[in-house]
Amino acid sequence: MFKNNKIKRIVISLGIVIIILAAAFLVLDLEKIALDDQVRSSLGGNFIALTDGVVHYQFADAQRGPIVVLVHGFSTPSYIWDPTYHFLEEQGYRVLSYDLYGRGYSDRPDTNYTLEL
Repeated sequence: MFKNNKIKRIVISLGIVIIILAAAFLVLDLEKIALDDQVRSSLGGNFIALTDGVVHYQFADAQRGPIVVLVHGFSTPSYIWDPTYHFLEEQGYRVLSYDLYGRGYSDRPDTNYTLEL
């Protein structure tokens, strides 16, 4: 009987944690923030205007060592690379990390997302 109650409490606790995390994700979705110059000035990193919009990037220019470009996957912004970025920077690499269009702090152009974009 004790084991069943303990398992029941664990399952309920995990369910509550999952619900809280899902709610936080939906409410705090940073990719829904309207990006303008004022918002961008409060964010870390750099921004560059390209033909299809503004792109957020970080560049550690150690002016020595080879360059490493970190490109995130389909749905995760460039912050996924932060630990790797800082480690490579400390090792003397020149490191570029950026948000693809539609992710992180880069613009979200209203267009078809193709390989050329």
